Amino acid sequence: MPSVISRVVGSHLLHLEEVASTSDLAAQMAEEGAPEGVVVVAERQTRGRGKHGRRWESPAGGLWTSIILRPPHPSSHAPIFTMMGAVASVEAIRATTGMKACVHWPNDLFLQGKKVGGILCEMRGTGRRIRYLIMGIGINVNQDHGDFSVPLRRCVTSLRLESGKTWDRKALAEVLYARLDFWYHSLQMEQVRPLLDRLGEVFEGPDTPWIGLREMLGIS
Repeated sequence: MPSVISRVVGSHLLHLEEVASTSDLAAQMAEEGAPEGVVVVAERQTRGRGKHGRRWESPAGGLWTSIILRPPHPSSHAPIFTMMGAVASVEAIRATTGMKACVHWPNDLFLQGKKVGGILCEMRGTGRRIRYLIMGIGINVNQDHGDFSVPLRRCVTSLRLESGKTWDRKALAEVLYARLDFWYHSLQMEQVRPLLDRLGEVFEGPDTPWIGLREMLGIS
């Protein structure tokens, strides 16, 4: 798995064979003072989770990773970081595989009409400010049908299932961290519009939600 050198994201990397949840471990590290940009990546998660606490199946063959961020933004701006993760993930998939993944509101990644990944951002704040944010990203990369539970097989997919090819997860991760770093730097420079414009290009579905996000952030 990756050895990443970048401006912020991936400045430190912890690679594990198995963990209950990369996000839980990253949050523990953040509470203990770990710097922003730390990346936790695991071959397998035993208690991965998605939105609303739903179980996220995380067998070997996927990309399961969480990033510690400490943005100097108000807590009301936390949703933009979910969008940042979604855009960067889609860009990484497209750049690595050539396949046209897209974002489904608010935090899902789709490919050929099926879910191929997702983003879960969890924030801890003090008053109105973000103290730290854990961005968890899961992408189904080299799984086969048998790697998913029966109920999921009709609605989820992997890069391998859609292409018939096995993909280099290290290469995918390196592009992902580079794109996250690019967009994070853009947000630090208060350049929100380029990210939202890019979201509009890779978004699939009704445009009302992300138009609402633009309005919340004061971007016309």
